[in-house]
Amino acid sequence: YSDRTQINENGKVLFTKRRGSWTPEGQLRTKDHDYPHHLAVYRREAVLPHLDTIATFTHYSEFVLAGLATQFGPWWHVPTVAYQRRENDYYVNHVRPIPAELAQHARTLVEPMLINRIQRRR
Repeated sequence: YSDRTQINENGKVLFTKRRGSWTPEGQLRTKDHDYPHHLAVYRREAVLPHLDTIATFTHYSEFVLAGLATQFGPWWHVPTVAYQRRENDYYVNHVRPIPAELAQHARTLVEPMLINRIQRRR
C-alpha cells in the first residue's frame, strides 16, 4: 500500500496522508477503517478464499478484505505517494457513515485474523 495526497478542484495539495509500516494493532485501531486503502496490491491467493464473504458486503468490503488478506502475510508499505484524490473543498475528510450493525459484522470477521497475527509475532 502507498501514501496519498488529497487535492482540491484547482489542483492545490490539501494534505498528504502518510502511513507508517503496517501492524495488526494499527489496523485494529484505525478510526477511518481505510487501512491500507488507496493504492493497495493484493496477492491472488490472499483474495480468492474470501470472495464469497466480501460479496455479502454492499459497503465496507475493502475493510473486510484488507483484514482477511493478512491471513497470508503482513501488508508492506511502499513509502511513496502513489494515489492522488481530488475533491471539492466541501467534501474534504468526509467519512461515509457506516451502519453500526455492518461495522460490527465486519469487525467480527476481521479481528480474529488480526489478533492471530499479533499472537504469532510473540
